[in-house]
Amino acid sequence: MVVSSVTGHLMEVDFPDQFRNWRSCPPVELFDARINKKVPTDKENLKKQLETEARRASWLVLWLDCDREGENICYEVIQVCTKAKRNLRISRAIFNDINRTSIERAVQNLKEPDQFQSDAVDARQELDLRLGAIFTRFQSLLLQRSFPELSEQVISFGPCQLPTLGFIVHRYWKAKEFIPEPFWSISCSIKVANEIIPLSWRRGRVYFRELAVLFAEPLYTQPNARVVRVKMKLSKKWRPFPLTTVEMQKKAGKSLRMSAKMVMDIAEKLYQKGYVSYPRTETAAFPEGINLQELVTVQVADP
Repeated sequence: MVVSSVTGHLMEVDFPDQFRNWRSCPPVELFDARINKKVPTDKENLKKQLETEARRASWLVLWLDCDREGENICYEVIQVCTKAKRNLRISRAIFNDINRTSIERAVQNLKEPDQFQSDAVDARQELDLRLGAIFTRFQSLLLQRSFPELSEQVISFGPCQLPTLGFIVHRYWKAKEFIPEPFWSISCSIKVANEIIPLSWRRGRVYFRELAVLFAEPLYTQPNARVVRVKMKLSKKWRPFPLTTVEMQKKAGKSLRMSAKMVMDIAEKLYQKGYVSYPRTETAAFPEGINLQELVTVQVADP
């Protein structure tokens, strides 16, 4: 058995060379232009390695990440390997975490690659390329004619890039329009059986200093407090739900002040060591058959 690997996507999509010159055709013609999907120059050595191993193999088992992108990479590897050897037996391993139990279960339940998930990625890649190229060329050439200072600039467009930029600009203007206003609040605590208990002021804050002083004065003249009412209620702490990728990034960013990239880098390392399930997911449900007790047991000794 020979184990090899790839680094992300093995292939990339692009227009034929005759469309590389921006002025070779009107941007709108790129809607119908042919698209090539091929191995880029910097991954030729990886392609040759896969071809060499494929010629000596009889069975190709694909262990790529179990998401749409992983499925698409599966078919890129299949395309390269089957060109080198057409009669390869091909199987797909389905796993969501890296530990002995999951790996053994995946080996015993090999599946067929999912063409539909791969096709979905191909469609997304084509849309990204066409829309990005067409609108980037259109608005760049249009604005360069109207504004000479932009003659050397590329005004980029992307289906994800533009909405993200919109969120950033909207947030920027909200911050710019914000007018800071001073406020005052009362913060105090009580000591009960040698335990300090912080108290919160029901009003929260006031915007006049004199009013805040007026409320605070009785606290200085009467340091003792009297409990006038005690309310008790039953509360339940529910077990945490699994996190989707976006929710994980949001919670880590808010609570730990971590960037989205840092969150994914750490999650990927934890996944590779078998501590967490596959982090790039859009579902909040654990896969059927996962041994949660085993994952928890691995982390019991962690302080």
